[in-house]
Parts: sequence; structure tokens; C-alpha cells
Amino acid sequence: MASPFTVFLNCSPRDIRSRNTDWRYLRYVMPRLSEFVPELRLIPQASPWITLLDNAKAIRKAVGWRVGLPMSQHAYTSGRLSRADLRRSGAQLIFTHEFPTNAGGVPVVWQNAIIDPEMQRNYGVPEATLQEEISAKRPLFQRAARVQVQTEAEAERHRAMFPESADRFSAVPYFVPHLQACMPELLKKHRDAETVRVLFVGNNAKRKGLPELLEAFLGLPNAALQRALLTVISNFDRSPMQVPEHPKIQVLRGLDRAHVMQQMQGAHILVNVAHLESYGIVFLEAMSQGVACIGPAWEVQRELLAYGGAGMNVATDAPSVREALERLILHVDHRHELAKAGWLRFQSHYAPQVVAKAYREMLFSAWK
Repeated sequence: MASPFTVFLNCSPRDIRSRNTDWRYLRYVMPRLSEFVPELRLIPQASPWITLLDNAKAIRKAVGWRVGLPMSQHAYTSGRLSRADLRRSGAQLIFTHEFPTNAGGVPVVWQNAIIDPEMQRNYGVPEATLQEEISAKRPLFQRAARVQVQTEAEAERHRAMFPESADRFSAVPYFVPHLQACMPELLKKHRDAETVRVLFVGNNAKRKGLPELLEAFLGLPNAALQRALLTVISNFDRSPMQVPEHPKIQVLRGLDRAHVMQQMQGAHILVNVAHLESYGIVFLEAMSQGVACIGPAWEVQRELLAYGGAGMNVATDAPSVREALERLILHVDHRHELAKAGWLRFQSHYAPQVVAKAYREMLFSAWK
């Protein structure tokens, strides 16, 4: 086998989806795998022609969903990748979020999944839409050399749903090269705190559960409310909403990642009870900085927080959030215990060097 092992990243140089998490992950995060796995070389697509096609497809898809057109297999393909770019790269493998129709004989690792059906139904996704997605993705799962999902629970569910493709599903968490665990001394912040800092981070504030958090926070008994401060970090550009003026609530807008991480270092509790969430990198950021997490009780977030061992999973309603928040504010031992467990879990499961090794194993196994 030639060295280095080359992977072609099927993403456009820049398109209208430039703020999309999946697009940014392929374009800017995945190439950093080589910092941790030197024998890997990851080459993003560079064709402006493919960018134009991707833009047209994204617009067509957005309009189709708004007018209620049925899903199809083509809703999950990128149309065409640049065969010229692929040849020039000399890649042995293609890594993609949207399945290419013209991969030829090059194996494809597809980063995709049917996200938690229970969560989708609870969010109001029609059953017909969910079944259309399952039908559309079934043949694509069979064509992939590997399908990357983010958790073992997802992998097990997909193997049961798609038994004909059971050997293709690999559970590999998101790669977070910008994160390193804080020094253990930072965990002392829980025992030293006079004010317990509660944190919310998310631009899609309504979907991420900010209304429920605000109701829960303002409904805390006085003993807990007087000890706490809520910091809301959001640009509100994906779901505008009003945050009530209150001496115990502050709103921070326009923070870059470095400043968000500074806020994490000083925080004690993160609350994100999203109604629809495919993953939750914010939990990894918080765990790495010794923050105790309150998350939703959906499939992926249950596993991220070790089924309650490294955080609290609650229903996405204000009374459930208030109960968990009150407990963590008033019971420092429990808060410290969960924060430490989350910090340890980050290092053992989600640290970049750990995930890079899992990526290496998945990519090499897809090529063999």
C-alpha cells in the first residue's frame, strides 16, 4: 500500500451551505486528521463547477421540502463529484456526507444516518417522511464501503433496521481537534464557587431548548436562583427570540469559538435540551472543561453522557429542566461528581487523539 494513504473529501470549495455544520466539518475539520495520523492525507474537492451544481441542488432541495415534495434517493446524493479532482488526488477512498453518483470503483465512506426516529416523531416529522428517508437511504447504505454513525447506539439501531448492510456501520464520534481536556485543577471551581454559572450555547435557540431553560431558571426556588447566574451565548440568527431582562441573566452575542471556550472554562453547568439534535459537540466542549451537563434524553445524547453517569438526561420540558438544574446548583458534591465523570469520559472517548485512531481504523478497513 502506498504511503501516505489518501482520502478524497467530497465537499465543495465554498457554497451557500458554508455555515452548514456538515459542510464545515468536511472542509475544515477532517483535513486535520493528518495532524494526529501522519500516514493519512486528506484532500478536499476544488472544482468550481461542482460548487455550482451543489448550490443548485441545495436550492432545489430547500424549495422541494418547503412545498412538500416527496424525498427520493437523489435528495441524499451530491449529483457528481469532480472526477478530475479525484484522479489528481490519487485517492484510495472517498469520504462524503452526501453520496456521490459517479464514484466509479473508488470505495465510499458515507457519514450519514437516520437520526433518532423517536426524536423526529416527537419533533413533528411525519411518519411518511421518515419512511421515505429510510427507503431512499437503504440502497445507498448497501453501496457504501462503510457508513459512519456517531454512537454505538446508532450503529446497533441501523444494523437492526438495515440487516443487509449490518457489517457496514461503524460508530466513530465527531472529530474535535480544537479540544483538549482542561487541567484537573479546574475542577476545583465547583467547590470554590460562590456563584454557580449556568451556560446555554446555541444559535438555533428555540430548537436547542432555550425557552424551556429560561422558564426553568426563572422558576427556580429562591435559594437556588440567588446562587446562580445564567449566561446565554447566541446570535439568535436562526431563531430570533426575546430573552427577558433579569439581573441573573446575561446575553453574549458574536463570540467566536475561542471566547466560547473561555466561557466554558468558567462555567459550572451547561444546559442544552434540544428538541431535535443529531449530535451535540457543545457537550464535548463542556465536558472537556469540567462542566456538568444537562442534556435531552434522546438516543445520541444519552450515550454522550454515559446514560446518566457523566451528565443528566432529562425530558425537554421546563419542569424537568428546573428539577435537574436545582439539584446541580444546590448539591455541589453531585455537580462535582458529574463534571469529573464527564471530564474523564471526554478523555477516554472523545479526545481528538482517541477519535483520530478510530477514524484511522474505519478508513483503512473500508479500503481493504
